Amino acid sequence: MTDTGPFAKDRYCWGAWEQDSGPALLGQRMLTDPGSQRTAEEEPAPSPERPASTCTVRVTSEDDEGSPVVEKTVTVSFGPVPEAREARREWLGAFVDATASRLPDGVPGLVNTEKGMVVLPEECDVDGRPSSVTISAGRTGNERLGLAAAPARLGAEYDVATLLLAVANEGMKRRRCAPDEPFRVTSPVPETAEDPLDRLLGEEESCRLPGFGFAMSREAHYDGVPGVVENDLQLCTFTDTANLRAPRFAGQFVMAAQPRFAALLDGLPEQSDGHRLLRTTCAERPTVFFFQADDALRTAARPDPEGAFAAAVTAVTRRLGCPEAAPEP
Repeated sequence: MTDTGPFAKDRYCWGAWEQDSGPALLGQRMLTDPGSQRTAEEEPAPSPERPASTCTVRVTSEDDEGSPVVEKTVTVSFGPVPEAREARREWLGAFVDATASRLPDGVPGLVNTEKGMVVLPEECDVDGRPSSVTISAGRTGNERLGLAAAPARLGAEYDVATLLLAVANEGMKRRRCAPDEPFRVTSPVPETAEDPLDRLLGEEESCRLPGFGFAMSREAHYDGVPGVVENDLQLCTFTDTANLRAPRFAGQFVMAAQPRFAALLDGLPEQSDGHRLLRTTCAERPTVFFFQADDALRTAARPDPEGAFAAAVTAVTRRLGCPEAAPEP
């Protein structure tokens, strides 16, 4: 989307982003390589009649022959979370990620340097499902130069939050479900940092949760990354790192008492082949616990998936002072 006039700056994602407005993605430094350019593709903007939409911004550079060398793609999606069970679990694994930092100032979202997510107010729900805005970056390159498809750095955590919330606020206005006060982050956004020792899966403890154990084979390459640990949100993400260039999501544990985060789990059954879920009350707040895992993790869970989930819930409820809310193993 481009404004008119000889000195107008380009705008993207339904006018939410403006060229040279701050984040590196929108600045001239992204266009310093030979033949580089920034382009955008937008579906029609969100509206009361159209609650979902997608915007894509691409930054490409070319070699001397005019062939693309590197393409960085930033994708923004606005709309309700998936309805189908498998699609919802995949979405949760991608965006309710322990490698991300929680947004400050009461904004229900998560960001890291490659992606982010914010849950919109209840007024933006669609058919009982919460709406969200997600942002993610990827990179593809010329294979003969050894540049494979991979996630890409989008910017510092604060830059990602700035881009994410700009689209959220613009989209909510167009959907006519905006709150009285727009989403805004004025406090510093924590940088995401990991302690390699925290990634180890143990038979007695994983993700800093006593009793949450996995007996992995020597051939397995799995990490358990603990993330946010707060009174209304706790996260852990499991990753299969057999292919270090393309690590694969393998599972997660979530405790959510913050209402909009908890709403992301609405509609899922309490048990299926791939996940376990518990709805209870802890510290006088409705609280949801969720655990999903691939086949290898379920097989390795001690004493079994139900017992491992119960142990994780017990560890969290003891921390919060409401162990009576934990299920029987």
